[in-house]
Amino acid sequence: MKHLARRCFAAAIGLLALPVVALSATYHTNEALAAALDEIGSRPGFDVSELATDSEGRAMHIVRTGSDDNSDPAILVVAGLDGRHLVGTEMALAMVQALSADDDAREKFEETVLYVIPRVNSFGPGFAFEGTIQEVAGINESSDSDRDGLTDEDGVEDLNGDGRISWIRVKDPKGTLIADGTDDALLREADPMENERGEWLLFREGVDDDADENFGEEADGGTWLQNNFPHKYEYHGRNSGVHQVSAPETRAIADFISSHDNIALVLILGSNDSLFTSPADGQGVDVDPNGGRWGRDPITQLHKKDVPYFRHIGEQYRELMGLDKEVKIKASEGADNGSLSGYVNLMRGRMAIESPVWSPEVQLALSAKSKKDDDKKDKKSGDEEIHKSLKEEQEFLDWVVETKRGGWLGWEDIEHPDFPGQEAQVGGFAPFVKINPPREQLDELATSHTLFLTNLVDVLPRVAIRDGKLKPLAGGVCELTFTVENAGYIPDVFAQGQWSTHVRPTRVELVDEDARVIGGPAKQKLAPIGGSGGFQEVRMMVKLPAGSDSVSVRVVSELGGTTTETFSAEED
Repeated sequence: MKHLARRCFAAAIGLLALPVVALSATYHTNEALAAALDEIGSRPGFDVSELATDSEGRAMHIVRTGSDDNSDPAILVVAGLDGRHLVGTEMALAMVQALSADDDAREKFEETVLYVIPRVNSFGPGFAFEGTIQEVAGINESSDSDRDGLTDEDGVEDLNGDGRISWIRVKDPKGTLIADGTDDALLREADPMENERGEWLLFREGVDDDADENFGEEADGGTWLQNNFPHKYEYHGRNSGVHQVSAPETRAIADFISSHDNIALVLILGSNDSLFTSPADGQGVDVDPNGGRWGRDPITQLHKKDVPYFRHIGEQYRELMGLDKEVKIKASEGADNGSLSGYVNLMRGRMAIESPVWSPEVQLALSAKSKKDDDKKDKKSGDEEIHKSLKEEQEFLDWVVETKRGGWLGWEDIEHPDFPGQEAQVGGFAPFVKINPPREQLDELATSHTLFLTNLVDVLPRVAIRDGKLKPLAGGVCELTFTVENAGYIPDVFAQGQWSTHVRPTRVELVDEDARVIGGPAKQKLAPIGGSGGFQEVRMMVKLPAGSDSVSVRVVSELGGTTTETFSAEED
């Protein structure tokens, strides 16, 4: 494993000349993205097609490049499941732009198929560019989140008329939060064990339209595509959809993966993470992947045998990002319910890795403020200590203020119609500032992620035949021996792939129709072959056609490609 790490990183060093692609001055609207994809589709070796018509009636595009051979291993890149996560789309687009501009980088994909879906959700991004700016994660569907028989009656409103939906905080006896941080700018949960009593409410900007003492519960109530896949699907969840893959976008992706058996790895640029923080060493289930099919509970974790591969790839990713340790990214409760990565890893038996590309935690880790100083206490105005639960949020707020890009709105006093005479304020962090980096950082991030993508080519399984020998015996019968090797990093079949039975075993078969195997099956299945030079020896007795002194053998791996070799009889 260590040897491969050096080999893969050397590949990255060799590609440091990859051009930095000049992105647009801002993030791409749906129209701008479509125009960029049209331009890419006009270049040799790049095919841009419509994978599906999405829930908005727009084309959901997929880019194909690399090998024309559908038996070669494939990588699928998926971005934009979450309508708020614009940076993933920018990375996916930059990847194909960079490959189209660099011949050496494109050569890495001569024996690899690359598919890229740059934006799955076209509804949410519209709210980042026009109208009232607000974060919308899901697709456009009616919502009855409070189950009162009415739909869409309690959304959000721009109360201070600044053209965006931010936050409202109200001093109220029912509040569970207390003010803390520099100038009491932040809120945190009160701790009863510390004799703290909450005094603030916090909710999205708006009013209680249906007088149920909830605010904006129908806003963004459509299906969240990142939670609409079958694995750990949350039935009757607020944003999980009416059933698994109920949205045309998610159904199209699931159908595409199930109909393209050569997809060995899926890179998801989305709201979850398995790269900044890798699965823990020793984590995962430990079951017999060849165990019986009946009476088993579904597996909800990676198989313990597969975890080391995820850990190694995570190390590579962080190294390219300039990080020397893991970065823990806060995930919302139930974030992995119905996730695409869970579906690919645990149900389809293939490798899925996911990164949010950027986050407040990542930004802090990359900045000088992420360095710990045991002699320096975190302070707020009046030299009072800031609560430890707010340490990172305060550091991020300081960074946002220092960069002077308008990401912090402060707090503005307002008269809230639902809280007459009470202290109420609007403001906080601006929409999208905690999800997408400033546009000035996109180029550098795009270069790192394109390098990572090209490195993933070396990760894929690759079957090869070596050390073959065809020894004549008598009557046209020969003894054929050879070795099947996996020259890639990951196995040809993961332990989870064996368990799920969705990845077929690698098989050996004779190409010549007139040749036949004696005393054995015509197609021989092989046990899983580990990566980094793992191998399996094959021996078979072969009856050659009259007048022939050679035989051709084909090795077919669902994830590791297909290779054919011809062996000629050798006399002792």
